[in-house]
Amino acid sequence: MVSVYNKTRANDRILKVLSKEPPSLTVHLFSDHWRFNQSGNCLYHTPIASLLEDIRARRVPIDFLEIFKQAKVPFYNGCLIVELFDHRDVPNAADPVLPQHIVLWPTAEAAWAEMCSRNTKAGRTWTDLDALNCEAQTLLQQNPDLYLDPDPLVTRIANAALRVSTPSLPSPFKRKRSADDTAREEEEKVQRDRMMKLMNPHADRGFHAQYVFPLIPNAPINLEIHQQVPHLRSYTAKTIERTC
Repeated sequence: MVSVYNKTRANDRILKVLSKEPPSLTVHLFSDHWRFNQSGNCLYHTPIASLLEDIRARRVPIDFLEIFKQAKVPFYNGCLIVELFDHRDVPNAADPVLPQHIVLWPTAEAAWAEMCSRNTKAGRTWTDLDALNCEAQTLLQQNPDLYLDPDPLVTRIANAALRVSTPSLPSPFKRKRSADDTAREEEEKVQRDRMMKLMNPHADRGFHAQYVFPLIPNAPINLEIHQQVPHLRSYTAKTIERTC
């Protein structure tokens, strides 16, 4: 049960169980390109690079599920095991690199896509009970047995373990920023601000507050205060004429 609240222990548990199984994906990172499995070199700014963001977030990439199924990429209890080789900090390209093994966990969206795929294969004959049974089987495979006895101390320990053991996000799998990137981002920000002000007629006008002090009938008027405010002089004179 503790592994539910300890992300590091949960990753170690599934990697230990699947230590003899082949990885689902093999990813190689280089300074100016990357590649996975037997594919060619891919650039970091292409749409397919969204796969790296999913690996960084340790979640199953929902946009690649159908492609993985067609390529018969192995799933283990709904998870993907990624073998990652980072060559970016290696001075000599010929030096061997130790792999990192990362577990990609399915999200609620991935579970829903899996149920929809199974329902389609079954001729769209599933009922709500069939969908619930499928979801229950998936949860049983991915999580250990639950311990349901109420205990505030256990809950407090579990929350602390979850906060401490959750792996921090690694640095993005992208090339280093340059001066051109900063200038381009500044230009895009100016363009966005200009678009936001496009339909605002008061965007380029300054705000000038005007204060009007209402006069109480038959109340004494403090001429010194009114004479200090230029735009109230005429208003004060007209008021005095009406009250006299």
